Amino acid sequence: MFKINFFALDWKMALVRYYLMMTLVILGGFIGQWWIALLGFPVFLSTITGMKIQFVKPQTVHTKNATPIVQLPSTTKRKAS
Repeated sequence: MFKINFFALDWKMALVRYYLMMTLVILGGFIGQWWIALLGFPVFLSTITGMKIQFVKPQTVHTKNATPIVQLPSTTKRKAS
């Protein structure tokens, strides 16, 4: 599961993403495969918006600590007027 925070990126990671983007664009341009160069666009957008992507393990529900369900007493049935 992913947790994405916008505008939470630090400078080190922004610089790494910038170099990754430039590598993809230059490599795609030199070998003539423009689809590789287009992969630099999502990297660019994630850097500009400051996306910080974290992998979070989903929380499991422990049945030992779960609250039991309590049945409330039923009331008398009412008739509609």
